[in-house]
Amino acid sequence: GSAYFPSSLLGLYQSAQNMALYHINAQDGSICKDMPINEREEFSTLMSCKSSVGGGKSYWASAGRSIGLVDTPNGILFQGNN
Repeated sequence: GSAYFPSSLLGLYQSAQNMALYHINAQDGSICKDMPINEREEFSTLMSCKSSVGGGKSYWASAGRSIGLVDTPNGILFQGNN
């Protein structure tokens, strides 16, 4: 996988963390300029009240499975909610 495209469901958590820390909310404190202003403001508010509730690799993997994502030898695929 790559920083933003994990090769397995267990990599979803780290990919989201990487996206949040290094792209959307850069370490210099700037927020992605391509994000609409209202979404930047909401993201900034949410980032200021971080919580450990509902986090972790297994939570993110389970959430991915619940929307139809599956691990395959070729990476994560969307199989649907059957």
